[in-house]
Amino acid sequence: MKTLVIINPASHGVRTRSIEPVVRKFFAGGENTIETTSYCGHATTLARRAIRNGYDRIVAVGGDGTVNEILNGIVGSDVKLGIIPAGTANDVARHHGIPAGTEQACEIITAGKTHQVDVIVVNDWHYLTVGGIGLPCETLLAAERLKTGNSASRFLARAFAGKLYLLTLLYAFSRRGWRGKRIRIDSGNDTNASSTISLIVGNQPRLGNQFLVLPGAQNNDGLLDVFEIHDLGSLVRAFETVARTIDGSHVGRHDVRMFRTKQLTVETDHPVPFFGDGQVGRRDTRFDISILRQSVRLLVPQSWKDEPNDH
Repeated sequence: MKTLVIINPASHGVRTRSIEPVVRKFFAGGENTIETTSYCGHATTLARRAIRNGYDRIVAVGGDGTVNEILNGIVGSDVKLGIIPAGTANDVARHHGIPAGTEQACEIITAGKTHQVDVIVVNDWHYLTVGGIGLPCETLLAAERLKTGNSASRFLARAFAGKLYLLTLLYAFSRRGWRGKRIRIDSGNDTNASSTISLIVGNQPRLGNQFLVLPGAQNNDGLLDVFEIHDLGSLVRAFETVARTIDGSHVGRHDVRMFRTKQLTVETDHPVPFFGDGQVGRRDTRFDISILRQSVRLLVPQSWKDEPNDH
């Protein structure tokens, strides 16, 4: 099995430095290669080159952003994708029961069990977990500013690592980031226009390891799970609905709409950013969203079942 390991040193740098010796114990030598990324998008370039050079397996050492870059380099191929978690949320790894322990993650990869995972496509860009526009994107941007800002903000990001997205969500609310934007949604069977605080389009239940935004979502059913919060003009109502996403009790609220579909077109009056897998993509006024069913082979624990417990 010809393996490329891609290490993102920007993902919790101290942790990735401690991970590397263990990774070398499992994968150094033979036809295997270990590479370190040095710029945004580098992992995509390395993954594409690996496919051209006949690699069978690519391993991401990093967070959801590193996994996402590799994903965008391997979609359409038969390569197997392994994960050694080293990020902030690690949503892909957590959902599939991949442990934080490096040796255990390496053993899962070498054991070779795969799970066929759906991939979401938005304007020719791909993601695996949860994405969308509005308040979650504002929250993510605030988190990135903390993680890449001055020494004080970086310290704060590290100190609140496990609750970082809860912290920046509160910040987004304080900056009136909860106010809705006028959007139009066409699912093929239904067209709806509304003032929307948050639009989530996802493939698995949890976002940022803190929010159960899409209870019941499965990542191999060929469907997009959609969750929309309407702006009814009340800060208290909006905050309560968002707070309820922590345990999934937002389902059924008056300002919430949830449905499943195979495709979606979202249009806005002004360019807005779209996020997915914890990464912010380009700004646009139109997003064409669809799904590639079971198009990535993810390496998972032997105990993995297609219906995990966090639905």
